[in-house]
Amino acid sequence: KEINYVFVQGQVMSSTVLSDELNKLKNRLSNERDRFDHWENVIVDWDPESILEYEFRNNNVLVGEEKIRVVKESERTFTLESINVMDGPDFRETYMYASIINRRMDSLHISSITPEGTYTASISTTKTSALITGAAPFHGEFAYEENLEAGTLLLGPFTSRYFELDIMANYMLGMMLKRSRLEDGGADQLPVIQIELNSEEFGKNLIVDNSDFTILRENQNQYKIIYNTFSGYRSITASSFVVNVKLNDKNTVEKISSSGREIRLKAE
Repeated sequence: KEINYVFVQGQVMSSTVLSDELNKLKNRLSNERDRFDHWENVIVDWDPESILEYEFRNNNVLVGEEKIRVVKESERTFTLESINVMDGPDFRETYMYASIINRRMDSLHISSITPEGTYTASISTTKTSALITGAAPFHGEFAYEENLEAGTLLLGPFTSRYFELDIMANYMLGMMLKRSRLEDGGADQLPVIQIELNSEEFGKNLIVDNSDFTILRENQNQYKIIYNTFSGYRSITASSFVVNVKLNDKNTVEKISSSGREIRLKAE
């Protein structure tokens, strides 16, 4: 009924040692780590009052976090910054900076730390094209152009295993740049160019094929965002997916959810 010693591969462990190891394990599991310690030099310049914090949960297990700040010159001209950190097995830390001028995406910059190395990508736009430049592990520097439709959203990368709930900033941009006067049952379709930062699947040109967001208003606080399929190998088997979007009384995205996964505003 009482264990005094355990023998493991010729080593003797006393009940005291086992108890100490179990307590260390409990402390390690219960103490939340700071997912943003690599980004302190960025966050230090952010006004704490301007920061929105989100938690990523997969079947109610915390798998990542994101901090977002929006700096508005006006309702039509603003910048959005985000830092997204996802846990393993698909570890990724992604910084994203978007500039919106007169409700048009002017530029997007991304830096992402992954197991294979650090990716950087920048998109600058004209009325008809997007110039994508950057550097990727194994492939080095890249530069190429994509055609650009009016009203195109420039979005950050998926986070692999949790791909249908990737970077909250993507959905935030979609909601901020939709046509604001949608009636209940009304929809808006926004073309999308999304940087994938996945050289294993996409090769040197690290970009998802042009797709779109369809934003459907159910009522004042409930929306659906329908993403029209994938590129790469997923396009063979995947169809459109739908995420549910809930706004709070301040018209801020409070929660998005899909298939047991959700991103929700962190409780203060």
